[in-house]
Amino acid sequence: MVALQFLDLPVQDPPSGCPKEESLTLRQVYPSPPAGDPDAAKYTIETILHCLSSQKWGMKRVYRAIMRIESTGDTKTVICKVAMGRTHFAQLKREGRIYDEHLKGLQGTVVPHVYGFFAGRGFDGKTGVLVMEECGVPLRMHYSHYPLGFKRVLIVWL
Repeated sequence: MVALQFLDLPVQDPPSGCPKEESLTLRQVYPSPPAGDPDAAKYTIETILHCLSSQKWGMKRVYRAIMRIESTGDTKTVICKVAMGRTHFAQLKREGRIYDEHLKGLQGTVVPHVYGFFAGRGFDGKTGVLVMEECGVPLRMHYSHYPLGFKRVLIVWL
């Protein structure tokens, strides 16, 4: 099983009566992991550097983090998009599928390399994480606030 483990799960505090999870292991959904491969990759999110975005009462977050690739021992700075709850999980899973099915050939050149979309269950239900390479500087404001000319240039470059 290809897995992603968070050593220190970056979620909001659980409701009273629910134990705080110290770590969470998620299984890879996209790209489809190789069947029966005993040496399948394992990734570990070792350090959350900082939160880049938090929306929907913390149920959708974006983090810059340090990830270790267990098979090689290499570490990479990555972007982790985290979605908690059924609706946000489904949206992020759909984004992961788009990278896997439609943008695979562009990964690492015009779109970030995607390590995968990983799924599991936390105290608040379904949890999904899309892990991709860090490449570039985030936009200073939401895409919808930029002028139409800027948006057209972005689309042309995609």
